[in-house]
Amino acid sequence: MTNRYDDKNRFAGQKVSTGEFASVKYTTVASGDIREVGIHSQDGLEHFYFNDAGYTVREDFSRGKVTAWSLRRVRDAKTDAVLDVRLQCRTAEIQVPVKLDGFLEKSQLYIPYFSRYCDRIDGKHKSEAKTVSSSLEAGRAGTE
Repeated sequence: MTNRYDDKNRFAGQKVSTGEFASVKYTTVASGDIREVGIHSQDGLEHFYFNDAGYTVREDFSRGKVTAWSLRRVRDAKTDAVLDVRLQCRTAEIQVPVKLDGFLEKSQLYIPYFSRYCDRIDGKHKSEAKTVSSSLEAGRAGTE
């Protein structure tokens, strides 16, 4: 395993003998505070957004150029405590129990779970849209 670090001694990437890899890109403001972190790996691109206090407020996960899902955390303005967590798939938004948030921030296990969950929801919406579209077309054909 080989780790790389940037000129500010921040983790910049990793390559494993199995072919797995990760690269990290940081976006900072004039003060040097990190506002965005992009982590690219063989699984996709994770993009984290931080508030002025340095807490995560949004995480996007993409495969290729398509965002598979986005996780938004609504935080208290004074304490930065998480008040609400929302999972945005391509076709639906789901409220996630706030009590799961600590687990989400400490584990990468939710990435494949949310990806499969959103794929299922998005697939269901596509099939429902086809059904509605087919029904509408059938209804029009019957009136002509």
